[in-house]
Amino acid sequence: MKMTSEQNEQPEITPDVYLLKGMFPELKTMNKKQLKEEAKMWRNIWQWIPTEVKYYVARTGQLVGITMRNYKRYMGKLLATYWDIKEVELGVEDVIYDVATGQRFFERKVIRTGMGGIIDFQIIYDRISEEKLKDLEEQEELQSIEDAEQEENVE
Repeated sequence: MKMTSEQNEQPEITPDVYLLKGMFPELKTMNKKQLKEEAKMWRNIWQWIPTEVKYYVARTGQLVGITMRNYKRYMGKLLATYWDIKEVELGVEDVIYDVATGQRFFERKVIRTGMGGIIDFQIIYDRISEEKLKDLEEQEELQSIEDAEQEENVE
C-alpha cells in the first residue's frame, strides 16, 4: 500500500509553539513556508521590543566597559541583559591581589551588576595598546615617506 504525501507529513509546528514550548525544529528540515513564518515571527517580536532594550540586546557579545559608582571600571564582553534592564552580565578579566597569600591572580569571571550601580556604559569597538598604536603610527609615517620618495623618483 502506497502512502500519500498527506499521510507522510507530520503535523505542522507553528512559530507560537516554538516560543511557548521551546521546541525549535532543525532549519534543514523546514520548508520555505515554515522558514518564512519563523522569520515573520522573529521580526514581529523584534518590533515589539522597546528601543532601549534593542540597544543592549543588539550589542550582546561586544566588548564593553562599565564604570561602577565606586569608579571601579570593568571591561569585557556583554554576555546578557535582562529585559527590563535592571542588570547586565559581563565577562571580564581582572588582576586581583589576594591579601591572604600576598599574590596577584589573573581572573576570568562573570560579573552581574544592577543598572543602578553603573554610572557609565561603553560599547567598545576597538582596543589597541598605546605602544601598538605608536608602532602603527610610525609604520604609517615610514610608508608615507617611502610613497613620497617613489613619487619623486617617478617624476
